Amino acid sequence: MQQYPFLTKTKNLIRFCRHYGQQVLDDSFPADYAFSDRKSRFSVLKNPKTRPGPDECFSHFDIDARPFFDKLLGLDIELPGVAADRLQQCQWYSSINYYRSHIEEFFFLNGLRPLPPLEGICHIFYAATDRLCMRYTLRNTSATELPLRIRLFSVPAQGQEFCGDTFAQGFTFQLEQHVRETYRALSSLTVNEIPCHFAFTDYQFTSDWVEISIDPHGCKEFTCTADFALDVPWDCLSRQSIAIDASEAFTGAMQESEAAYQRLPAISERFRAFEPLVFKAVGTLRSLRYLDVDCQGKPTPWCHKRIGSAEHGRISATGW
Repeated sequence: MQQYPFLTKTKNLIRFCRHYGQQVLDDSFPADYAFSDRKSRFSVLKNPKTRPGPDECFSHFDIDARPFFDKLLGLDIELPGVAADRLQQCQWYSSINYYRSHIEEFFFLNGLRPLPPLEGICHIFYAATDRLCMRYTLRNTSATELPLRIRLFSVPAQGQEFCGDTFAQGFTFQLEQHVRETYRALSSLTVNEIPCHFAFTDYQFTSDWVEISIDPHGCKEFTCTADFALDVPWDCLSRQSIAIDASEAFTGAMQESEAAYQRLPAISERFRAFEPLVFKAVGTLRSLRYLDVDCQGKPTPWCHKRIGSAEHGRISATGW
């Protein structure tokens, strides 16, 4: 991050997770704390003490947000050769950093002595508008080969009108939402670099267990892309594995955010103490940008913020 001095200053200024002591309004209120970028109309949370990967996902329509996934993507890991009773003693430990361009999660299994020689990193960022990328890196810290079994899962939000389907390397899901009118939120999630087959049972997508092996002091990396859309034909979302250069996309996301902060006028010494507040405000405005279409069907960027709920009063502002 040294090559991104402005972006580094945004680290943990705002935490894109649930703030339990402040959530006293409606069910969509946690979306006000969610992470979004590149004018996407979908946002995600990453909460502490959850399985690696993004947690809740929200679709934003008109002046409101609705839950789309309770757990967008989670990762299960098993260590062959470790007794079941010892595995039950393991707990996930994670440390999360929140930047304006991405979320960075470090995780490992805790509770055994010695600790399993496994460390993981998950980077969550937007590779493009309405395309969320999750890059997992598993690192073997020992001098011997490390066999693992991994599995991915996803839990959609509850809804009356929904449809889920699976395909090679991923799944698709759509859910009807109701604000002032009814609309459909759609998603297509694809796993790259590892074989992955999902099944949709008990209102949850779960992949088969995949056996992998990590070389001594080596690492294994795989990426997942989630494409989102509102009110488009079902077949418009890709059902094919989309190969992307995750490193290039990640760099692009950081460069775009860094460039936005570089365009800020210099803060005078007199007001230097308010620099964190300025960075918060600029980041918030960038997160609130949406790419919508006007009445003539032309792409139109706009910005909207609402505070409160219909039951307790609402203040909102919209700009084009």
